[in-house]
This record gives sequence, C-alpha cells and structure tokens, in this order.
Amino acid sequence: MGDALYAVKRPVVYSLCKWGSTKPWEWVSKVAHLWRTTGDITDCYNCHGEYDLGMRFIIKLQEGLEKYAGPDHWNDPDILEAGNPGLSLVESRSHFSLWCMLAAPSMVGNNLRKISPEVLKILTNKDAISVDQDKLGKQAYLYLDHLGKLIYVKELSDGCGQFSGIIQATCR
Repeated sequence: MGDALYAVKRPVVYSLCKWGSTKPWEWVSKVAHLWRTTGDITDCYNCHGEYDLGMRFIIKLQEGLEKYAGPDHWNDPDILEAGNPGLSLVESRSHFSLWCMLAAPSMVGNNLRKISPEVLKILTNKDAISVDQDKLGKQAYLYLDHLGKLIYVKELSDGCGQFSGIIQATCR
C-alpha cells in the first residue's frame, strides 16, 4: 500500500494502526508516515480499561519512543479527545498541549459543529500548534517524574532548545 501511495506522486500522509502491538515505531517509518503507539483513547484523564485508555495512561506509554519520531515519521498516541464530555476544560487543555509536545497528529475526535468556544480556543492555539508542527519534528521526552509531576522537554528549531510545561519557552 505504501508503495502504491508513493507511486501516485501526490502528497499523501499514510498512517498504519497496529495499536502498538508489533512495536511499529521500529519498522513502520520505512513504509508509512505515522503509526499508532497504543490502544484506543477515551475521553478520560486517568482511566485504564481493556479497550479504552485515558490520557494519563497513554502519555506514559510514549516514554522512550521519542527517538523514533522526526520529520515525516511520527508516533501517534491516538486522536484528540479535547472537548469531549469526559474531560474538563483544564484536562482538555493539558491533553492538547501534551499531544503538541509529542509532535502527534492533530486529529480531533469530537463533533466540531457542537464545539464550545473555549475548546475551539484550545484547539486553535497558534503557539501550541507551532510547537506540534515545529520543523525539527522532535517528540518531547520525559525529563523529570517527581512526586507525580511530570516535566517534558522538547527541542525546537528556533533555538529555544528547552521547551517544557504547557506552552512556555525560554530561549538561550
């Protein structure tokens, strides 16, 4: 399938979904642009069911995968649940910010015709999107896990080599 898509010589983004079961980050970049790293996400901050994983659980599954992400090849921790009823506004903001730090695909899993102005503001945050779409294509990595507080760092192409927290940067 990848060969056929490349043969049409048109811009196509090819995604494979093996739900992380075959460690696709180790081999899919040769045939596709992105690959799912986990089972299906649900609109829950801190839950873990057999088939529905919360945002906090999925973010922990991304640890160590940053070395496989880069321009034209990305880890995909699943669709954005920001704005769905199981997440508060703060959880939706955190979810979107973390996915941007991961350079994850920005696909939303909600009804855009019924989205609140507050959630629309989160999903259209230009600063957050610029972090997600940074040309280095690097995924953030877990810098510190201390007393349940996680700090992620992401290298950016504009010289702001340290980017951590929820959309705040310090340039050297």
